[in-house]
Amino acid sequence: MRLNFAAALILGSAITGVAFAQADSTRWTRFIATTDSLRQTYGVPAVSYALIERARVVAAGGLGYADVAARTPATDTTLYPIASLTKPIAAVALFQLVEARKLDLDTRMSVILKDYRFNARILGYAARCENIAFLAGLDDPDVAPYRSLFEDYRCRTEPITVRHHLTHMAQGVPGTAYRYNGFLYGMLAPVVEVASGKSFWSALREGILRPSGMDRTTFSPENGDSATAPVVALSYRRDSTGQAVPSTCQDCGGLNAGSGLVSSTSDLARFVIALSAGSLISDSLRRVMITPARTNAGARSPYANGWFRQDIEGMVVLWHYGYLPGGYSGLLIIIPDRNVALILLGNSDGLSAEFDLGQGDVLRSPFARAFMTAVK
Repeated sequence: MRLNFAAALILGSAITGVAFAQADSTRWTRFIATTDSLRQTYGVPAVSYALIERARVVAAGGLGYADVAARTPATDTTLYPIASLTKPIAAVALFQLVEARKLDLDTRMSVILKDYRFNARILGYAARCENIAFLAGLDDPDVAPYRSLFEDYRCRTEPITVRHHLTHMAQGVPGTAYRYNGFLYGMLAPVVEVASGKSFWSALREGILRPSGMDRTTFSPENGDSATAPVVALSYRRDSTGQAVPSTCQDCGGLNAGSGLVSSTSDLARFVIALSAGSLISDSLRRVMITPARTNAGARSPYANGWFRQDIEGMVVLWHYGYLPGGYSGLLIIIPDRNVALILLGNSDGLSAEFDLGQGDVLRSPFARAFMTAVK
């Protein structure tokens, strides 16, 4: 499915890999031009993209430069840390275990991980945890800067389940309210390991990456399972004058259920197509996965199981964003009713930083609004 397209120069930016289905060339040309303008407005040196329509890639390429100094153009095969775009992939791994009858999402975390001892590298730091029920690592001074991520996490007194973590309803009285928390979601990686009997990376590779043909997707080697670091787009941040300058991504190390994969828009397109085709989980379980969660009181959440879910102008919109402050960002949108999907990856946080997408409204993003306009 690898696409080879000629390079083009449009709007004064390096734009590579433009190709379209003939009937849709005008709307996608306009969308890509708008995306390039927004890319420059929000200080993203490189944005790679893939547009999917009727289960095939109709446009894929790059805008700007993966390395500004070297003037290396971004392409659809350029690698980026994808941050929280890891979450939907991890959700599929969990539902594969449900389908294999190896996991019940309503199992308590303290039960499934009762014998699991780990040195938790979930946000790039070490937390010594005897097990999920006691979280002894919270008393470690090295964890103090991250203690707020456990705010009102009542693991000692409340029956917190796998599903509560998967739907971001693990804080306070479990199931009471949606509170986006990538750290707590990341703790689902050990759940996959216990239920599958494999490392989290092996479960992803064998159950999702290989079947989807995602041959370039990898992860940072900092958690010890990968021998060499992938060559990725350089990361940038905006300085006080609004200019993009090289940066060091602070939270790019370590793989967990919430973050850590390194991928390209071409590989993520393969994931979307395989998932939509029913190649990864059954249609019935996929419908369960994308059904919005409900609070204990019956209120609808903006989050399903590893995916945001909105109904916009009569259309179901599935989506997720990625956000590594000062480093990278991304956006994935699927509109099943129109058989279209969009994937964007960028080498600064400009695709996400200003939009507070964790609140659950994709229309906060001008990139998403531009896509929705093109789809209408």
